[in-house]
Amino acid sequence: MLNNAAIAEELSRFSIPVKQPACRTPTCENAGVAAPGYSSRYQLFGRTKAGSPRWRCRACGSTCSASNRGGHRLRLPTASEDVLRLLVNKVPMRRICEVADVNPQVLYNRISRLAAQLRALSAHYEATGAPGPRWNRLHLSTDRQTHTLNWGTALERQPITLQAIATAEVLSGYVVAQHLNYDPDANPRATELLAYAAGDPERRPAFRKYARLWLPYESASDGESTQTKSASELRVPGVGGIVHENYTMAAHLQALKPWVAQASYVQFSLDLDPLLDRLCLLTFSERVREGTLDAYLVRINKDMTVSQRKQALAEAEAELGHLRSRWPQLADSDVIRAILAERFDEARVQGTPPGRVWIRHPFPTMSEPQRSVQPLTDDSRRPDAQLVAGMARATLRAMDRYFMQVRRKINVLERPIHSASSSGRAWHGYNAYSPRVVAETLDIFRVVYNFHLRGKDGKTPAQRLGLADRPFSLADLCESSPVAYSLPPGRK
Repeated sequence: MLNNAAIAEELSRFSIPVKQPACRTPTCENAGVAAPGYSSRYQLFGRTKAGSPRWRCRACGSTCSASNRGGHRLRLPTASEDVLRLLVNKVPMRRICEVADVNPQVLYNRISRLAAQLRALSAHYEATGAPGPRWNRLHLSTDRQTHTLNWGTALERQPITLQAIATAEVLSGYVVAQHLNYDPDANPRATELLAYAAGDPERRPAFRKYARLWLPYESASDGESTQTKSASELRVPGVGGIVHENYTMAAHLQALKPWVAQASYVQFSLDLDPLLDRLCLLTFSERVREGTLDAYLVRINKDMTVSQRKQALAEAEAELGHLRSRWPQLADSDVIRAILAERFDEARVQGTPPGRVWIRHPFPTMSEPQRSVQPLTDDSRRPDAQLVAGMARATLRAMDRYFMQVRRKINVLERPIHSASSSGRAWHGYNAYSPRVVAETLDIFRVVYNFHLRGKDGKTPAQRLGLADRPFSLADLCESSPVAYSLPPGRK
């Protein structure tokens, strides 16, 4: 059981609003009301010396301005492109400082600024993109990735593990959403005092008032050891708080509802993560009952070596060649569906309950060897042809490719290094120390992956999905923004 209020709280954390220019007079009736789009409250009042649009409040006469230039109020505007290019090409943080000739504080300020700017750019194109024919049938793939940080504080040198959940559109590869179970603005220590005052430790987890965050008293009560636990063992980083993975998963699926609502039929391909399948069926229960949403679990053998995968692929090619001679009139896609239909019928004859059937895919790939699929929405009312077609399409390749790029292109998120002399211990020498940097770097890379990186067809995922008409260069991502935003006084 999960706390609905905690899910709503986590979902609201995902919605990071773009700061719009507004009247700053505290006593004015227009204070905090965004100027763009409210001609009854504001009037255009020329431009600033830098060329930014300016508005005048009709109530108090004060002015406010905004800029759609990424380098606005920066002493070194060209350094943003250098930082972005090095950041997404696996250059360590210290080397970025040396090459871009910036100090660490400027580097982290630029990362925070780029994350906010690129989040606004992505939200704008996702909100204004016209739904095309591809959106009528949406195939989404959801998976999670583990990221290890060195330690939460300098005194407690123990690694901290965070989970990132992401969903991609399979045909285009566009990463629709990505969320990390970390809240940079949370204060677990202060929240723990409020939880004790509310009597949460005596309640079941789902009925606690402060159920979203990992609080020190929860981890301290785990296990039978009476020794004092470190901050990392208590899941308390130096800054911010770690969110229970279940609430981040539930809120992530809730965040996908606007995408699901635009499609007449949706298919989910889910990895074998605990609770993910049940949360998906509960979140979209109405569409499941209507028969317009199907979900499938995908299981692959990740322990196979490259040689074993090549051998399995060669055996599958030989089997497919034999099947082509058996059904010469059918295309390869129809042959695969015919084999899946036969195996589906055999499983039913054996008495396997609906929703518990694992069907081995007859044609695995190098990235998905020994692939098996389980239809979660087999309620004995759906046509077999619909379920078989979904099993043939079920794949995690879009998420696997994205997660592979995250590991290969982001230095602070690479896998740990093992050595023979370390007695099995792993060295996280290049991993991040700050969870905030991990969250902001993931937000940056999602936009770079969607709008900048091109595939073999020369198109970006955003182009394939119809959200953009051209690839964006890194200079485009740094220098311009599709919306005008306001910055606080001062320079960064």
